[in-house]
Amino acid sequence: MSENKNSPSARTMSECKNCRQSAASRCAKGLCGHCCIPRCAEGVHNARHSIRGVEGVRRRKKWSAFWEQAMGLATRWLECGLCRHWSGFYILDFRATRKIFLNELKVLVQADAGEIIRDSHPVIGAVCPPCELENIVAWLKKHFSQQQVREAEDGELDEEDFCVGSTDHASATSFHEPPGLSVDTVLQVTTEQTGAKDGARHDHEMPSKDVARHSWDCHPPNVAMFELPANAPKDRLATKDGVPCSHYRREWPPICHQASKKWPLRLVNSPLETMYVLAQSILEQWFQKRLDLDQVLDQPLPKQYNWSPGSGEQLDLSLHSWGRWFWCGVRKNQWVPLPPDGTDFESRTLHGVPFETFIHTSSMYIVHRAMIGGLMPGTEAGKCGLVGVYAFRPIGNRAAVASSGYAVYSDLATNGLYFSPRFELAVNTAKASNDGVKMSAGNQQYAVPDGYYHITGLWIHCLSGNDIKEGKSSSWTPLDDWHPECELNARRRPQDACEDPSRAFQ
Repeated sequence: MSENKNSPSARTMSECKNCRQSAASRCAKGLCGHCCIPRCAEGVHNARHSIRGVEGVRRRKKWSAFWEQAMGLATRWLECGLCRHWSGFYILDFRATRKIFLNELKVLVQADAGEIIRDSHPVIGAVCPPCELENIVAWLKKHFSQQQVREAEDGELDEEDFCVGSTDHASATSFHEPPGLSVDTVLQVTTEQTGAKDGARHDHEMPSKDVARHSWDCHPPNVAMFELPANAPKDRLATKDGVPCSHYRREWPPICHQASKKWPLRLVNSPLETMYVLAQSILEQWFQKRLDLDQVLDQPLPKQYNWSPGSGEQLDLSLHSWGRWFWCGVRKNQWVPLPPDGTDFESRTLHGVPFETFIHTSSMYIVHRAMIGGLMPGTEAGKCGLVGVYAFRPIGNRAAVASSGYAVYSDLATNGLYFSPRFELAVNTAKASNDGVKMSAGNQQYAVPDGYYHITGLWIHCLSGNDIKEGKSSSWTPLDDWHPECELNARRRPQDACEDPSRAFQ
């Protein structure tokens, strides 16, 4: 008896472009039912992209389209190792974490520009990096009306079989696993979902690169072991959709996360101590190549990163114990810019009133200019309509995870060692309060206006490709190859803000 040509077994199946699973022959995108979110067309894909035993399309129609699309976009991040680590830290299972995160998306999508958002659950910062959260929210705002979002009932998320977007939900329900990012659990997101045209952050759009593996002798490193590119800043701005933006949000030059399969990390065969001694030499020479930088900053020295636990919590030691931290204090009595007369540099007070310490996370592309001319707030309003240098108090796990999401790690010497800066600021919060200046942007983040902050030192975090690959990081690690042309010139701060429009994108 011949097989029916229209039977499922007889249909021609092709490979999914993303995950290499079977793809529907009629899919316009060449994707499987799991990856084709949003759907290319009705009826093309079998409805079963959840665990077996769950009813198909007819049952799922009772859930709003908003929840289904939000879940499809969030799955990649909900099922990664970092989310599992922090869900376990806060004693949350998969369903609880999913509900918290999807509810957060609903709040953000409904929020107007400049609106103050209530503080979110601390696990939000661990679910996905800030730039990716922004991408998801932007896509949902574009495709759903406010009415559609409001009609998405929170109670729908309590249903046990609400698992749209997950092919391995059963394995994802247990988050109590060792920390670390598992490449195998990271799912792909299409550029149609995020709206990214270049798609540089996603594996299926990443250009392949040749990876060098270095082998060093177990001796103190010397100059001959690495070569830094020439200092050739050209003020080329990072862009997204062709528009200048901050480096953590950029699509050009390409940037990726530690889980990328098509942009593998550079690895080295050498003991960690040897690698991180070399890192100090790289930093010293990097400073020497930049005019007057060594006149402002002290020599970089290994030091434990200063971060305190929040009220009633235990600090997660894995946050800052991996890699190597280097401290570069400013030369004596040389805060950038100089504080008012009457400042006591030792006690960090002004007429007896203490400055508060904040941390501004950024990229190596602005270090030279910032240490010579100072950090420059953007000219356009950011969160809650505030203009300023965005920063966190170095207190609590939540702020530590959130702050790290704005870092960009650059391979300065193209040898498997990645660097990212944190600016330590002395902030005159007392004066800001007296002047009626609002700085709180929600979720423990602050926008500090010009004139209320001074750089007191620079922390630089170094990670080896080995540490990143082994999943020792308990925070997101955006990575890039060093692009000398994107470094900002260290000219003195112009008097007229219009003379230097690039200052808005630090």
